[in-house]
Formats: sequence, C-alpha cells, structure tokens
Amino acid sequence: MTASAISLLILLYQLTQRATEIIKSIQSVEIEAMDIARIVEMLFEDAFYMRAAASVLLILWVIGIVDSYRLSRKYLKKQKVIPIKIIS
Repeated sequence: MTASAISLLILLYQLTQRATEIIKSIQSVEIEAMDIARIVEMLFEDAFYMRAAASVLLILWVIGIVDSYRLSRKYLKKQKVIPIKIIS
C-alpha cells in the first residue's frame, strides 16, 4: 500500500512539473501551442522517474489482483462454498 502511494505521488508530481514547464514554454512562445509533436517530446524527455513509478504501480496492481484471487479461493475452501452456475 505504501509503495503504491509513493509511486502514485511521484508520478503525479512528475506529471504536474512537466505540465508546468510546457505551459511556461507555450506562454513564453518558445514553442507553439499547436506543435503537438514538440509538446509530447517535452513531456516524455528524461522521463525515468515517471516510467519507474508507472512500472511499480503496474506490478503492485497485478500483485494485488493475484493476491485477492488467492485469498478469495482460500476463503471459499474454508467456508466450503461451491460457486453456483446460473443456467439461463
């Protein structure tokens, strides 16, 4: 839980910092507002921390899914509950 929160905070911080830089560049007319290719390039240049944080979030998300599936199977076996198939 803590690692995912830290990763999310890093990702959001990096994104807001990049967005601020891009807005300042547009306002100072360093780049044109309609130059989408340059804006995307600025957004993802040197994006190591953004990629690392997104990777950590993805890995933790998959671990959470697998863990919840494992726990639900364990609970169902303990309760001796058999899932019922609904025939339509």
